[in-house]
Amino acid sequence: MGTKNNLSKRGKRDARFPVSAVTVNWNAGGIILRCLESIRNSVGFSPLMVVVDNGSSDHSPDKIHEAFPEAVILRNAINEGYAMATNQGIRYALGAGAEYVLLLDSDAYLADNCISMLHRVAEGHHDAGIISPRICDARQEDVIWYDGGTVNRWGDTVHRNMGRLASGLDKQNKEAVHSIDFATGCCMLIRSTILQSIGLFDENFFAYGEDADLSFRCRDGGFNILHEERALVWHYQSEATKKNRGKWFRDYYTTRNRFYLMRKRLRGEKWLTFLSYALIRHILIPIFYHALTGRGKRCMAVFRGMRDFVLNKSGKVYA
Repeated sequence: MGTKNNLSKRGKRDARFPVSAVTVNWNAGGIILRCLESIRNSVGFSPLMVVVDNGSSDHSPDKIHEAFPEAVILRNAINEGYAMATNQGIRYALGAGAEYVLLLDSDAYLADNCISMLHRVAEGHHDAGIISPRICDARQEDVIWYDGGTVNRWGDTVHRNMGRLASGLDKQNKEAVHSIDFATGCCMLIRSTILQSIGLFDENFFAYGEDADLSFRCRDGGFNILHEERALVWHYQSEATKKNRGKWFRDYYTTRNRFYLMRKRLRGEKWLTFLSYALIRHILIPIFYHALTGRGKRCMAVFRGMRDFVLNKSGKVYA
């Protein structure tokens, strides 16, 4: 399916919700309730909450409906992947008249002023298509997981300040809002007109990498991506993936999709530079490490991810 997705199948237009929040649920259990509670408690906004369920078997959709009767729940019979499910939620939000769409992972939660801070940045910078917050580790609340996305000299995507203490960085004298290379789908605020211009997530990714691809298309379309360090989110990293399938699932899709993403973007010498770096950094080193530490399933997942990229396999392979 192409990246410029059909924006039909929309919800009923409702001007009361300038911001709609879209969350994908995949057997998230009780953790998604904290996610939705943080959206409900947002200061200055009462976002329309759209939850797309990917064939959950843990009764979490029923628990969500009971705790959040105001939430719209779109149900898929099976796991359709993060990219497709998010697109379903975005289409509904756009049809409901959202000026902005907030994407938030089910294993993440917001500070109560996060949405208002992101919205203020968007309203003050009309060239910005996407605005991202600072995201910290939910298990170590002062440890940064994402502080803006950059592309290194090899062409690879990197989370800025990952593993550093937020409290130490806050003491430095620097601007809190600045331009970045890419935002993470864990949490991003997207201007609706940008989605209508560049399209939604590329569903060939299935899961992982689609957020960087959307970011790059946003910048290619002439729009900026801004990062607001004072807007805070906390994230239980890959909680749903580890609960449902295990780390091998993430290894497979991140390996395959990293090469797919860069093949879309890079040509000639830049592609060869990335390829020489990534084959060592993301293929050989992980395979040897997992083999030496007895993680055979993860070792094979990396190998299969690279193999399937070479074989031009995209979309859903494992679900």
